[in-house]
Formats: sequence, structure tokens, C-alpha cells
Amino acid sequence: MSGRRQYILNIIWSWAGVATLILNGIVITPYLIRRLGAEDYGVWVFGLSFVEYFWMIDLGVRPATVKLTAEYDALGKESELNSLLSTAMTYSVAAGLIILALISLGSGWIARFFHVANPALPLLIHVVSLSWAFGLVFNVFAAALEGLQRFDITNRIFIGSTAARSISLFSAVHFGYGLRGMSIGLLATQMAMYLSFYVGLRRVFPALSISPRRASRAAGREIWIYARQLVSAMLSARLLNSAIPSLITYLVGVRNVTYFSNTQKTLDYASEGIGRFGLIMGPRAAAQMACGNRDQVIRLGEYGNRYCLMLWLLFATFFAVYAYPLFQVWINTDFADHSTVLLKLMLFGYTLWLGQFASAAILMGIGRYAEYSASLLMEAILAAAAFGLFLPRFGLAAGVAAFSALIALNRCVNLSRIYCKEFRLELLPFLWRVYRTPVLLAAADVAALFVIRNSWIAGRNWRELIVIGCANALALSLAAFWLVLEPEHRSLFLDKLGARLRVFALSRRT
Repeated sequence: MSGRRQYILNIIWSWAGVATLILNGIVITPYLIRRLGAEDYGVWVFGLSFVEYFWMIDLGVRPATVKLTAEYDALGKESELNSLLSTAMTYSVAAGLIILALISLGSGWIARFFHVANPALPLLIHVVSLSWAFGLVFNVFAAALEGLQRFDITNRIFIGSTAARSISLFSAVHFGYGLRGMSIGLLATQMAMYLSFYVGLRRVFPALSISPRRASRAAGREIWIYARQLVSAMLSARLLNSAIPSLITYLVGVRNVTYFSNTQKTLDYASEGIGRFGLIMGPRAAAQMACGNRDQVIRLGEYGNRYCLMLWLLFATFFAVYAYPLFQVWINTDFADHSTVLLKLMLFGYTLWLGQFASAAILMGIGRYAEYSASLLMEAILAAAAFGLFLPRFGLAAGVAAFSALIALNRCVNLSRIYCKEFRLELLPFLWRVYRTPVLLAAADVAALFVIRNSWIAGRNWRELIVIGCANALALSLAAFWLVLEPEHRSLFLDKLGARLRVFALSRRT
């Protein structure tokens, strides 16, 4: 399969995975919140997020495996690749055992410390930690598939496992098994996903040979040389995903975790497609740099950032105007009352961040991530401190506002500075080329949506929300096609479309 065709196929499958995730969020999440209530659903989110503390033990092994797999594959180093995967697997098995030991000793204490009386929490923490420990091991195979740029396989597995997990969670709640049943269903579906990653890699890489005897200090040193620049970023992600729900639970009650986490998750659903796009760009940039094609990587960064931002704005402009009616129809009025302001505050930081998403993916792919990684850890520490300071005094909205501002300052301003320094680009012209057209289109679109909401379509039901959401996305997409897309990409699309239409017309005549 040609590189271009594989690249396009990766994007298509990535977006299919995103569509599955969004569908899951639209259908399953509100059902769970309504049936369990904000309190019990908050316990579920807290249990999942707390165990993520222990993912810090990964220490960057997974992204290092993605990057080095891409390089070894591009250079045809089959033996070195087997040594790499064996070394990563050996470390991950040891780390997984540590996770299980720590969680087994501490589950009861966790529930008491955070004042969570739900008796299902200790079991939930045990089951999730078992799943996460196996995930630490089997994600080596998923990382290798991504490094080989077989996102079609990883996303097919992701789609199937997401569907299975959604069915299991729905069934557990529907038939009255509650958090205990949800925990068991999560474990079963995750284990099936992990096994699928192994089978998928065996098909793509028949020479796969994993053994502790193949692990080597040389491979471990290569992993560490790359991974050490990511350690701060890994710690940052885990702190943000775990510390903030923990602080909210401890300071203002577990039900507020539902309002915060699912508001953030709404934006994460929308940004997930862009995240998958970034995952594809990272290995592609690594392969290009390994072959000495630096100029192509620079160009990929500029139009990649612009495309990421424009894709994000297809959702963000709609959220900016229709957040309250969307939450009201989708979940309930209580959730809309508490979460609308949180979503609008988060939109500011997320929008600036997504305009530099490609920059982060490329820096990670080419192994120049250390400075940005360290800044992410500082951002996480400041965010946790801000929540700790503002939550008891000014409430959840103040903490979210500080969090959004930190995202904008670090993941846009600071990241673009680091990226431009690495590639010797001028900062302000670079930012102007990335943000100018998408932001102008977004401003015009938000103004139009305000007029439509106040005078025509208020978003009172699903039909109105779907109509205005689809119409808005279509209008923005058409504008972006002519104003944002690179001329050669637009010409390529039109040429391909014309060729397909000619073939179709010819087949109709015959």
C-alpha cells in the first residue's frame, strides 16, 4: 500500500473511531448519569480517574515505543524492533505488578480519606487497577501498531471495544447491577481489546518475537533517551486527570466531579478526532526526519495546525452558542445549570491549544519534546494549586477559569515559541498564518449562530439541535475548503472527485 493511501486510510479510520466515541458519549453517558444520579456517577468517574495516578509509572515507554518503531520500520531494522518491544514489555510487566500491589493495599484507605461512603468504590478501584495493569503491558503492542502507522487496525479494535464497553455499561445499569456490574463489564471488554492488539500486531509483523531474553540494555537506553523528555508531560497528564477530580471530591463533594468531568469530556469528544490526527502526524514526522526531509516536516506543521484548528471550530462555535440547550436536552436541566458556564470557560483555552496541536505532535515525533514536556508539568502543578485555592473560596467556575487560562498560556503561547525556536521560524508570522483565517471564520459564524438562536432555532429539542449543528458544520466546512485548505490539497481532492465522477458516469452509460 502506498504511503499516501495509507495516510489517508489512517485518517478515515481515526475519524471513524472518533464518531464511535462521540456516539457513545451522546447515548450512554447521559443515560448513566440519569439512572445512577450525579452522586454515584461521580463515584464512577472518581474511581477511574484516581487509578490513573499509577499510569505515571509508564515513564514515557509507550510514546518512545511508537517513535522508535516508526524509525526502525523506516530503516528496515527488524531485529532491533524485536529487542525494543521485548525491553518495553519486560519493564511494563514489572510496572503492572507494582500497580496491583499498591492498589490492593490502599483501596479501603482511599475511600475513607475522600469521604466516599459508597461500598462499591473499593471493588471499582480493584477492578480498574487490574485492567490498567494489563493495559500497561498490552499497550506495547498498540504502540507498535501506531509506530507502523497501522491506525486502521488500532481504530477498528478501538471501535469494537468501545461498542462492547458501552453495551456492557448500559446493561449493568439497566438490569440493576450498578457500579459493581459496570466494573466487571469494563474489565472484560478491556481485556478483549488488549488481546486484539496482540493479534493485530502479529498479522502486520509476522516476525514478532517477544521474550525477556531479547530485552537489552541498549534498547532500554534508547527508550530512556527518548522517554525522559516525556516524563514531565506524562506526569502532567496524570496529575490533571487524577488530581483535579480528587480535589473536587475532597473539597466540594463527589457530585461536582460529574459536572466538571463530563463537561471536559464533551470537549474531549470533539477534540478526539484532532488528537487522532496528531497521532498520525507524529510517526509521519519521525519517518520524514529519519529520511532527512526537514522542509516537509516544517510544512506539515504549518498546515497541520491550521487544519486541526479548523476541525475543532466545527464543534466549538456550536458549543459557544448552544451549550445550555444542548446540555438540557442531552442530559437534564440540573446538568445544564451547573455545566454551561464551565464549558464556555474551557472553550477559550481549548481553542488556542488546538491551533498548536500539530506542533506538539511533531515535536514529540522528532524527539524534541523535553522543554514543552517540562512546561506541561508546571502547568499541571499550577492548575492543581489553582483548584485547591479557588474551589473552597469561589467555587468550581473560578477553578475552571484559571485552568483554561493556563492551557492558553502554555499550550498555545509557550508551545508555539518552542516550536518556532526548534525550526528557526518567526513566531508572530507563524501564528498569524495558522490562526488568522480560522478565527475570522469562527467569529463570523458565532455571530450568525447568535442571531439564529435568538430569532429562529432556539435548540429546544434534538431535531432543532441536529439541524442547526449539521447546517453549521456544513457551512463552515465549505468555507474552510476554499479559504483554509492548501491549494494543492484542494486541487488533489477536486481531481480525485472528478475522476470518480467520470468513472461513475461511464459505468452508467455502459
